[in-house]
Amino acid sequence: MRKGSITTWLSLILLVLLSLITAGLYSARQAAGRVVLASAAEQALFSTFGQYDKDLMDTYGLLFIDGGYGGSSLLPGHLLQEIEEEAGYILQPKKGLILTGRDPVGIRLQGDEDQITGYVLATDDQGRAFRRQVCEIMQKKLGPAGLLFLQNRLTEQQQQAYEQKQEYETYGEENAEQYYQEDRQMFGPRKIPLKETETEDGRITEIDTSSLPAIASPLDTIHSMQAAGVLLAVHPGIGDLSAAGIPEGSIVSQRTLQKGMNMAADGWEGNGEQLLLLEYLAENFPCYTSEHNEKGLQYQVEYAIGRKNTDRENLQEVLFQLLVLREITNFLYLMKDPVRRQEADSMANILSLLILTPEAAPAISFALKAAWAYGESILDLRNLLDGSRVPLIKTASDWQLPLHSLLFLRLTGDAHRHTSDSGLDYASYLRFLLFLKNADSLTASLMDLVEMNLQTEKERPDFRLDACLDALRVELHARIGRNEYTIERSYGYNAA
Repeated sequence: MRKGSITTWLSLILLVLLSLITAGLYSARQAAGRVVLASAAEQALFSTFGQYDKDLMDTYGLLFIDGGYGGSSLLPGHLLQEIEEEAGYILQPKKGLILTGRDPVGIRLQGDEDQITGYVLATDDQGRAFRRQVCEIMQKKLGPAGLLFLQNRLTEQQQQAYEQKQEYETYGEENAEQYYQEDRQMFGPRKIPLKETETEDGRITEIDTSSLPAIASPLDTIHSMQAAGVLLAVHPGIGDLSAAGIPEGSIVSQRTLQKGMNMAADGWEGNGEQLLLLEYLAENFPCYTSEHNEKGLQYQVEYAIGRKNTDRENLQEVLFQLLVLREITNFLYLMKDPVRRQEADSMANILSLLILTPEAAPAISFALKAAWAYGESILDLRNLLDGSRVPLIKTASDWQLPLHSLLFLRLTGDAHRHTSDSGLDYASYLRFLLFLKNADSLTASLMDLVEMNLQTEKERPDFRLDACLDALRVELHARIGRNEYTIERSYGYNAA
């Protein structure tokens, strides 16, 4: 048998090699652990954000995590627990299995030190994240061409309305005599019926009222309708209107909101923010002429305009704004139509004679034109609520109400209504009014409506939009052998 030996020198060489191998294995384990920890943090966040609120997504296309988990208050502790649970399946691949074997990395979370270091809520910074998501949805739907078409159409309508208002303001009651004299030059003077009467002092000449027709003043009818309010004038069957309302202080815009922490919300960086919000509102929420919901507010687009707590108040506010718009355009039409100006002057002449004040004819004529424009506008609004169209600026063929029917507007006014194939329908007029709102106001209305509808239609009374998360940052602590590591990762729907 041959004897072998190892020299001291070779022993030292092997010791060094063994130390290098051991150090390499240790370093590889630490590096692998850091990679696994980073992967676990990212996968846990990705998985958590996959648990978006299904009702929000299915109904409105919005991606938010319900951080209240069915309750009204944000639960960051519950959220962190879910993240740690999801991360655990990456750190311990055989977690939950009966035969686990040996984990070569041996990384474990230090749960007591993990924390959420920042998050963004849907309502933060006046709904900045909420607004971004809505704009992204509508940008994809409309495209650049659709957005440009909408902008051009609404801008043109707004310009027409502005020019009409500027022209309307040039007409004043103080110039009634001037308008009346212009008509006299055009149509000739009105003959005043006179009669002579014998008195003790001799013969006197006075107005012969017996030759005038017995006529009541339509101004009284219009004044009584105006006093009753636009809602009753336009919708006499007021009992048929929705009586739905929302409790004071219960919606996003009326209560103190929960706030995000240490993270700034990403906003919309494209163009046409106001138009995208407007169109999203008009397409996703009902108005008076839409198919209504079973619960909650029924006239929801009107809410975005009126911002009142009841359907009737919101509808009344919308009708009032539309009435002002229609009165301006209808009055301007009357002032430019010589035939109808002559009708108003003739009736004013008769009314002034009946009250024995012929000098009041110019003022009465001007008041009659204003009342006539009001009566025509009431018929316009009734047409809109019935689903018909009304031109923004009328022509002779579009005019409905004869002057002699103004007195009986309550009873027989509807007999003169007729529909038009041109013009704007009720929803288009609402878009026109929404175009006057800024992006902040539209966002606030949208958040109110989204939250309210989930509470009522989805029967989730404790749902709160200010408990919904758009982005999150988490800090995880783990131990690999004797070493401790910390990693911070963030994720949000803006990164999707």
